[in-house]
Amino acid sequence: INKNNKFLESNTLIAGCGTGNHSISATRYKNTKILAIDLSLKSLGYAKRKTDELNYKNIEYLHADILQLNKLNKKFDIIECVGTLHHMKEPLEGLKILLNILEPHGFLKLGLYSEIARKHYVKARKSIKKKSFVNSDENIKIIREQILNEKKDPLIKSIANSGSDFYSTSAVRDLLFHVQEHRFTIPQISGIINEFDLEFLGFSFYDDSIKK
Repeated sequence: INKNNKFLESNTLIAGCGTGNHSISATRYKNTKILAIDLSLKSLGYAKRKTDELNYKNIEYLHADILQLNKLNKKFDIIECVGTLHHMKEPLEGLKILLNILEPHGFLKLGLYSEIARKHYVKARKSIKKKSFVNSDENIKIIREQILNEKKDPLIKSIANSGSDFYSTSAVRDLLFHVQEHRFTIPQISGIINEFDLEFLGFSFYDDSIKK
């Protein structure tokens, strides 16, 4: 889909909007009404505050679970779900719900953890578990310092290159302490596309080197 397409009117769903950056970025779709949902009331409160500050009038927020979205009795032309399905107990059950509320020939953008790209985090998580670190702000600061000072393991050291996420306590908690995560490979994604009879439009990378 061309993000500059001038729909007469469209409905966009952001499934797992977090603190609002994702929902606000969806205003790049022209002439659309945006519904953004999340499980965290705290995140939704912040998102709503920032949306009001920036004076966006076409974004609505809803406290909801993806698995409850069928109850909306509403279809969407565009659905974006980034960083959410891979934290669900059954990611494909969440995907089924999203596809059920997607209009025929609608556009679905998914962001999933990669088995390859997450290998350094997986290693770090094993080390954290071995050292019995608990999920606390203080421990996250200690772990971040240890990663910055890592001399022997370049894989662990590379976590420090995670951009702004590495310097955000909540982001590090999500990267290294989340109780549930699924990681995907290209063959698995291919299988999902075939199973649900989807048309693959391509990958979207912020860094072209990732494609390699």
